[in-house]
Amino acid sequence: MKRIEIILENIKARKTRSRVPLFFFIEKIEIADKLLEKIHKKISSKRLLQEARKQYIISIVTASEVYFKDKLVWLIDKKKIDCSKFFDKEKLYTHSDIKTIIDKKITIGDLIASTFNFQNINGIEKAFSKFKKL
Repeated sequence: MKRIEIILENIKARKTRSRVPLFFFIEKIEIADKLLEKIHKKISSKRLLQEARKQYIISIVTASEVYFKDKLVWLIDKKKIDCSKFFDKEKLYTHSDIKTIIDKKITIGDLIASTFNFQNINGIEKAFSKFKKL
């Protein structure tokens, strides 16, 4: 799947969440906490409890990934950080990509965030360290 298509999917998904990245993160954590608590009260199987704990961790990691990606988009789009040094001559889009970017109103924040991996601490640190004045 092309990067532009992934960005459009991310924008569509972001529209279903709270406009404040932290609110969505807190909501997801609270839901995961409540679910794990109910599972612990109702299930005695060690194997099922172990799987529930794994799913809880996956939920926390996923919520963190979404939070950091949405926060970076927000910071860039609200001009809270200078992203001018991010673009270099090697990161070019095709004519078709540029037309899609304009037609679909893809923001600079979405373009930049799509180039980073938010699935681990190193990826998050790399994304935010690009912007020294943060």
